[in-house]
Amino acid sequence: MEVAILAGGQGRRLGVGPAAPIKALYPVAGKPLIWHVMQRFARYGYRDFCIALGHRGPELVEGIDSYSDLWCGVGPELALPQRWTVRTLHTGEQSTSGERIRQIAAYGSGPFMLAWCDGVADIDLAALEEFHRASGCLVTVAAVHPPARFGHLLLDGGYVSAFYEKHQSMAGWINGGFFVVEPEILAYLGKSPGGWEQEILPSLARDGQLAAFRHPGFWHCVDYPEDAVRLEALWRQQEPPWSQVESTEVQLP
Repeated sequence: MEVAILAGGQGRRLGVGPAAPIKALYPVAGKPLIWHVMQRFARYGYRDFCIALGHRGPELVEGIDSYSDLWCGVGPELALPQRWTVRTLHTGEQSTSGERIRQIAAYGSGPFMLAWCDGVADIDLAALEEFHRASGCLVTVAAVHPPARFGHLLLDGGYVSAFYEKHQSMAGWINGGFFVVEPEILAYLGKSPGGWEQEILPSLARDGQLAAFRHPGFWHCVDYPEDAVRLEALWRQQEPPWSQVESTEVQLP
């Protein structure tokens, strides 16, 4: 199954203007962020990739080429014996996320994995695919808990009765940016689709065609430079959670 990665957004929170970094190439541990996403899939045997380009697409291709030694998947850090297949799909400088996905679906003939270029997680991707096949839905999304950023106060009138750090698992469920998509999604995308999250996913949910694979484990996205700093710290201190292969007992829908 091919893995499509959306890498055409503007990533304004990392900076603006021609000198601003391209989010997919933002370095984490000396490697571009998109590589960290791709190596997660590769560890589960998904090694055929399509990168959907948009904003600053030619620059992204040039940046990917400069890291060509990473895509072969050899060496002690990855120990992946098989070469990755990486192709790029130019979807238009100003294309919406829905338009990029429409072109991906129109190009292929079967279901595909879909991910954003800026989020890493320790999701069991094989379990995600298994759950999707059992759901019978057109799309399955990995539901995750956002990182806890603030301490939690328990109030008693005008006093604080308890203070404790809020854990990630205490937060609600959000879209984790990992999907399995059936080609029939084209019926929802039409000729000029809008945003995937703003228009398409709500429509799927109303029609009972959006399944949720709950992932209570690690998930982290890079919106700001400090987000990458946190990932750098995890990489230095221990084997990063997004590089570990998990085996999950799937709770089928």
